[in-house]
Amino acid sequence: MSGGIIGVPHTNTFLAPTVKSLVNLAYNVPKDSMWHFYGSSLIYNARERIAEIMFENDKDWVFFLDSDMTPQPDTLTKLLSHNLPFVGAMTFKKSPPHQPCFYTKVEFDKKVLECPSAWEYGVGEVQGIGMACTLIRREVFEKVEKPWFFPMVGFGEDLSFCIRTRQAGFKIFVDTTLDCGHVNLVSITETDYKNRK
Repeated sequence: MSGGIIGVPHTNTFLAPTVKSLVNLAYNVPKDSMWHFYGSSLIYNARERIAEIMFENDKDWVFFLDSDMTPQPDTLTKLLSHNLPFVGAMTFKKSPPHQPCFYTKVEFDKKVLECPSAWEYGVGEVQGIGMACTLIRREVFEKVEKPWFFPMVGFGEDLSFCIRTRQAGFKIFVDTTLDCGHVNLVSITETDYKNRK
């Protein structure tokens, strides 16, 4: 095994800032990796299929990157360097008040979901993270039962997978030095969150 899958779920629409970011990211992708763009109206089906493609091609990891994100050129390189089973970049919701898409508390039974109001810069453990810019290694998928991404009641496919991952004994991390923009006519970053009203 070597390399991984850069998996991009989409609905056939890519805005110019995302395309530019993908081109810049491509210069830093390991040579033994594969790109896979998967179009589906159901995001959990797209993520499920992309993970299966990782196994079919005997790869070590999946880097999920949604089609409305603007990662920094070295995002994948930095996430790989942490050598963690499950780590993502910092992302924010594209609608005001631009809340973080990483969570200090995620509890399915109590329907609890809490995002931080402040954070230290570096790599830190969280209970959940959006999948928009996330690296997940094969070992996680090997221990979490399928369907991996089918949504639990009250949660999306991403946090449902995070709950299952933690139940399987893995920790989840976010690198807050990597601010991956979320395109909404403009690219939403940490600055927008800090300037919210």
